[in-house]
Amino acid sequence: MKRLRGIFLFFLMVFMLFVLYPQKVEAVNGSTYKYRIVANLGFNKWQSIKHSTLSRRLNYYGYYYQNEYNMYKLVVPSNGYIKVQNKGAGDVEIYNSLPKTDMPLGVKSGYIYGSDSEYVAVTKGTYYFCSNTENAKIKITFTKINNSKNYCSALSKNLGSSKSETIVFNPGYEYARWYKIKLNKQKSITIKYQMLDGGNSRNSTVGFQLFKSNMNEIYCSNISGKDIIRTSILDKGVYYIKVSPCGESYYSGNHGGRIRVLSWQ
Repeated sequence: MKRLRGIFLFFLMVFMLFVLYPQKVEAVNGSTYKYRIVANLGFNKWQSIKHSTLSRRLNYYGYYYQNEYNMYKLVVPSNGYIKVQNKGAGDVEIYNSLPKTDMPLGVKSGYIYGSDSEYVAVTKGTYYFCSNTENAKIKITFTKINNSKNYCSALSKNLGSSKSETIVFNPGYEYARWYKIKLNKQKSITIKYQMLDGGNSRNSTVGFQLFKSNMNEIYCSNISGKDIIRTSILDKGVYYIKVSPCGESYYSGNHGGRIRVLSWQ
C-alpha cells in the first residue's frame, strides 16, 4: 500500500509541475528576444557599438536561444544616404524598426562587415544599429538627397558633360529617372555608371536606356555593379537617358543596389 501511495504521489507531482504550472514559452520559435537602447548615434564621429549577447539556455522543454540585443538609435533628418565606416571586428546590422518584445528582428536596412565600409539608402526616420558578433567602431556620414520629379521625359533633368548625378532609389521612391543631354556636335559619348551600395547582379539591377529626341531607342541594357557604355557616332542634338529599377530587391526590402552614380562625356 505504501508503495502504491508513493507512486501515486510521484505522478501527482509530475502532473502539477507540467500541467498546472507549465513553463512560459517566451517566443514563437522557442527563443527569447530582448532589445535595449544603449545610446543615440550621431554623424561625423567615431562611436563604439557593444556586441549583443546571444546564448543557448536550457529549460524543461529543452534548449532555447536567449537573444539580448544592444541597439543604438540613429535619427535621420531627411531622405538621402549614409556611409558607414566600420573599423571594429564585429559586423554591424541596421534596421528601420524594432519589433515587440519576444519577436525576432525583421528585414535589414543595411549590413556592414567588420573593418569595412558601406553606403545605405535611407529615408527620414529612426534606424537601429547592432552587432551580433564582436564589438564594432563606426563613423556615419549623411548626405541629403532631394528625390527629384524627373519621372518622365517631359520632366527630364539636364545633365551636363562630365557632371555626375547620384541617383538614390530610396524605399518608397523606386521610380524611373530621366535625364536630358545635349550634343553640340556629332560625336561618340562615353556613359559611366556605378553602384555604390551592396547588392548583387541577380536582384539589384537597373534598366538603362538611351533615346533620341523622337524617343527612338538607341541603347538598352540591364546594369548591376559598374559599367561603361561607349556609343557609336551620334548626331548633334538632344538625347535622353532613362534609369529605372528593375530588380526584385527594390520591392522585397533588400537594401542593396539603391545608390547609383551616373555621368557622361
